[in-house]
Amino acid sequence: MTADEAFEIALAETLAADAVLLAPVAPDTPDQTVLGFEVREATVLETVVARDGVRRALRLTARAGARPRISYRFAPGGPDLPDAAYAGFGGRFETMSDELAQTALALAPDGPAAVRAPHLLQALADRFVYGHRETHLGTGAEALPALPDDGPATGSCVDIHSVSVAALRAMGVPAAYMIGGYVADGDPDRPTGHCWIRIQAPGVPADWDVSHHLEYGLGPIAPGLNPKPGRRFALSFGRAPLFDEADGAVEVLPALSGFHLAEGAERGRKLRTIGRFA
Repeated sequence: MTADEAFEIALAETLAADAVLLAPVAPDTPDQTVLGFEVREATVLETVVARDGVRRALRLTARAGARPRISYRFAPGGPDLPDAAYAGFGGRFETMSDELAQTALALAPDGPAAVRAPHLLQALADRFVYGHRETHLGTGAEALPALPDDGPATGSCVDIHSVSVAALRAMGVPAAYMIGGYVADGDPDRPTGHCWIRIQAPGVPADWDVSHHLEYGLGPIAPGLNPKPGRRFALSFGRAPLFDEADGAVEVLPALSGFHLAEGAERGRKLRTIGRFA
């Protein structure tokens, strides 16, 4: 990467009606420093802070027929994430059931994090087959449920990395659930919402993408920001932030990774958002 590049998110389709939206305030990470942003075909009403006091979003309004876009200007490299990103924000998508915690701890060998973390990620990967579910693990529950005993669980990047992050934290390894845009080599426009893991522990590589190894048959789980060649840009971290709106709390699902409805019966739902590097 060169200095002062841009990552753009845009609605895949024009809005059918006037809408109030939430969109990410992209964070600084060890891989990016956000220098500014430009919004098109929407008006920024304010910047709002989630109930956790850490994650932030833009509150926007846009007219029917508009196709809102945000271009984030950034430079490579930056500071580490806030400690809260590694500790977690609670809630059912970042909390393990007792049964799942027991499974995770049983899969991890004794020893330092440099030994335990990679072993645990491989062991969890062996309990999954990549695929999309009707609802994500934890939906309708108070915590991430136990994995089945009669075969692998089906899970997307959201499910695999939610379980992996919670399991790492359960054994004392600080881990962050990262969410943003991944653009594969030769494919300039991709839907946003891909997630990955960032670990903060001595002797453990920071970046992991377990789901890409499973989805593309890349073999044993290994560290790396892009095990499948491409580039990514972080739009937020952690699952399902809660924002307060006039008609009630907005739970942004599965995470803050594009344009989400801020009002109405479907508030929190993500609208299909496309990402690309400019």
